[in-house]
Amino acid sequence: MTSDNHTWTNQLYRIADFLYWEPQRINRQKRQSGDMQAYQTAMSNLRTLEVPLNRLFDVMIHLSPQRVKRRILAGFLPVTEVDFGQQIEYLSIYDRLAEEETYFIQPDTVLASKQAHICIELKIDKSPLTLNQVYKYLALLGLWQTKIETSTTPYLFLLTQKNLATQWTYGERAIVFTEADDLTSLQHFLRTADLPQKFNWTAASINPHKMIEEIRENAILGWASWQTVGDILDAELRSLDQDGTSEGAEILQNLLGDFLTELTHRGLWKSTAWQREA
Repeated sequence: MTSDNHTWTNQLYRIADFLYWEPQRINRQKRQSGDMQAYQTAMSNLRTLEVPLNRLFDVMIHLSPQRVKRRILAGFLPVTEVDFGQQIEYLSIYDRLAEEETYFIQPDTVLASKQAHICIELKIDKSPLTLNQVYKYLALLGLWQTKIETSTTPYLFLLTQKNLATQWTYGERAIVFTEADDLTSLQHFLRTADLPQKFNWTAASINPHKMIEEIRENAILGWASWQTVGDILDAELRSLDQDGTSEGAEILQNLLGDFLTELTHRGLWKSTAWQREA
């Protein structure tokens, strides 16, 4: 892996750097003075935020070959053989659904094939998961399901820094996670618990309760940690080393290696290669 300064992931922060010093380029007020300490603080904070990481994850999974996409997605489920479809496409939900129907949610990552609709919610240390967020995703998947004529499997995957229950907001944790396995507890709760009488994000054009009821029995939940995803990408890199250095392999090395550098910089992934080799 290369240093942070020369990774493709760093280009996102270089764009932010440009806009920090020249906000007038996007019709924002021009900076009056150059405060280097304020700049360094802003750039340092930016590298800890969730949203930039979400966009980098989107680029990585979008550009990854189908084999890598499937391997990443399989890491969210306890089973090893999962049919996500032959051609998994990264997309904007607005490519498939009208924006006025989906204004209640901004999904982090959306993937689709003929067999599957997949939403991924990404979380880091200081951003807890909530039932309200999950219900939004279920409503979105339910709406999506009603708009298509063919049958697909809906998936909701949660990618977190902490264990699933620990990442959950404290006030709901004891209610949701009542079994030994966190994912089993969440799946059971979502399928059996009464829905809130009213949602504060109700979309005027859809009935969220109907959409959730439509999907919650069939939706498959998955969970993975950033460490797990990093280990999967690291394993892909190591297999590339054994396969040689074709042009495709060289591109994939840069794509995955630089993303692992980003995860390492953020403290989300730590290489365990030395433990396996010991």
